[in-house]
Amino acid sequence: MGSGATKQLVAASSGNSIVLWSAVLVGTVTDPLIFQDGCGGTTLLTVQVPANGSVVLPYMGIPYCQTSIGNALFFNGLGTTTVTAYYSIP
Repeated sequence: MGSGATKQLVAASSGNSIVLWSAVLVGTVTDPLIFQDGCGGTTLLTVQVPANGSVVLPYMGIPYCQTSIGNALFFNGLGTTTVTAYYSIP
């Protein structure tokens, strides 16, 4: 859960990248939720979450984003945002 700051969603794994396959995003304010390659790193994905609403990124067999090797997956949102993620570390 994040609240107006960059938060680590999945810790880095030495020699591996992190692949986001699916997620459920729940927010308290209209919020562009940004997934990043490492803390403050490159923006990988931006999803608009409605106030007091949710967005489901369903599993489609194609990843929504993937970090660089050795980087953690971070997210940043304006309000209190809960992220439930389904990921793999290949």
